[in-house]
Amino acid sequence: MDKSKLLKLLSDRCKNKNLILIVNSFLSDRCQQVKLGQNTSAYRPVINGTPQGTLLGPMFWLLYIDMLKPSTTEVIKYADDLTLIPDRVHDANRDLQTAIDDTTAWCDENNMIANSKKSLVLSISNQHNNHVPAPAVFTMKAENLSNDKSTKFLGVHIDEHLTFKVHVDEIVRKTRGLIYSLLDLKRSGVPAHIMKNFYMTCIRSIVLYACPSWYSFLSEEQKTRIRRVEGIALKIMAPECDSYEDRICQTKLTPILNVLNNTSQQYITKILHDDRHCLHELATSYKPPVPPRRSTRLAQKPKPTTRTTLRSRCPLLHYWH
Repeated sequence: MDKSKLLKLLSDRCKNKNLILIVNSFLSDRCQQVKLGQNTSAYRPVINGTPQGTLLGPMFWLLYIDMLKPSTTEVIKYADDLTLIPDRVHDANRDLQTAIDDTTAWCDENNMIANSKKSLVLSISNQHNNHVPAPAVFTMKAENLSNDKSTKFLGVHIDEHLTFKVHVDEIVRKTRGLIYSLLDLKRSGVPAHIMKNFYMTCIRSIVLYACPSWYSFLSEEQKTRIRRVEGIALKIMAPECDSYEDRICQTKLTPILNVLNNTSQQYITKILHDDRHCLHELATSYKPPVPPRRSTRLAQKPKPTTRTTLRSRCPLLHYWH
């Protein structure tokens, strides 16, 4: 982060000269050291950026990264992660490569490094057959970017067909160890209400994370896997009950699938009714395809008479004139 460019950005957006002088003093002649146990390193000057661990550092970074605006793609920024999404299907490969080149050039101009090893390309498609064309090759600084079939985006694992199978697998993997911890609490004689609090805060929270973005895509088999996770936890908390429904009543919990469905429906309703929401225009502009209208001429024709029942089943009679 170039200090001079940051100060220019602040001066363009803020007319308070005293604030600019305070920020300049904060970023000038700074030193920092590292302490590990009883060992302390020597002081080193901070040449670029801001001192680590400061409250102003993230705010300055957001102000600085706001300058990056590729013209050929939509940009999603979160902390130091950057996602480029083509605005159109036609010429999407060309637009994406242009945006990658512009981003790399912007990083070079601002003394930053665009890491090609941590960058990847994910192509989302609804084609599941073996005739899918090979993915396009994108480069960053003469290095090919990897084409992955899934990636983690803001805590949600997205795959190339939006099946969210990888995300459900990750939910099951994360909760498996926590269920063993719940079993240890049970063996230690922890009261039932504490085990319930542990389940709600540590296990169910993992399942519910960002559920409006992926729950409606799940298959029945994936929903059963999520329900099974809760079933195992309920069996530990209420072993005296015989069924899943009885354990739900015993623990006074709402079934996890009901919670997922209600949360998703509430979020969709919010999008549809809040015209200020960033997804409102996209949600309201969608119109489901109209099925083709079938001709009723054949249905209006009188059915010809036949001498036997076998002949009446002949499909050629539907085309009899």
